[in-house]
Amino acid sequence: PVVRSAKGASAPSKPPARPLAPPKTALLLSVAAGYALELAQPDFGLSHGPDLEVRLASRSKRLLGARIVAERFFATRVVSSDVTATLQTSVLRGSFDIGLPLGREGFAVWAIGAGLDWTRIAPGAPHAIDVTPLAPRTDLVPMLRPEFRYEMLGGPMVFAVSVFADIALLATHYDLVEAGNSRRLAAPWLVRPGIVVSIGFHIL
Repeated sequence: PVVRSAKGASAPSKPPARPLAPPKTALLLSVAAGYALELAQPDFGLSHGPDLEVRLASRSKRLLGARIVAERFFATRVVSSDVTATLQTSVLRGSFDIGLPLGREGFAVWAIGAGLDWTRIAPGAPHAIDVTPLAPRTDLVPMLRPEFRYEMLGGPMVFAVSVFADIALLATHYDLVEAGNSRRLAAPWLVRPGIVVSIGFHIL
C-alpha cells in the first residue's frame, strides 16, 4: 500500500510496530556457602560460623524464590564473676524472597524467613565454692528472620550480601544457683542483628 503526500508524491507506508516480546522466565536452582555473623547480646560476644543455603527461584522482571538456610555458630563463652559457660547455636530457616533488578545482573531482594534455633549452654567449673551451675541444657526457640540482600547473578555464579534481624518468639535466659538462690547469668536479646556473605553457583 502507498500513501500520497500533500504534494502528490507517493511513499511506502511504514510497517506496523511489533509488540515487544515479554522477558523470558528462567528457573534457577542454586547452592551457596557463606559466613554469618550475629550479635545476640554483648555478654555473648559476636556469634559467627558457616552458612549453607539452597534456593529455587524464577527470574524474569522480578526474582521470586524460596530458600532453605542452615547455619552453625562456633561455641562462644559467657563469662561472669562466678562461672564461665559455653554457648553454641545451630540455625535452620525457610525463607521466601522477592527481588527487583538493579543493573544488568544485580537484584535487591527482600525476604522473610522463619525457623528454629537450637542453643546449648554448658556451664563450666564455678569460680567459687558456694556457686552451683545448672546442668547443661538445650533450648529450642522459634524465630523469624526479615532480611534484605543484594545479589549478583552473573553467569553460573551467585554472590550475595545480606543484613538480617533474628526475632525470637520465646524469651530465654541462663541462670546459676548461688547459696541456694537462682540468679540470672545472661539473657539474649529478642532481636539480634546479623550479616551473611555468600557465594555459590546454579545447578539449573
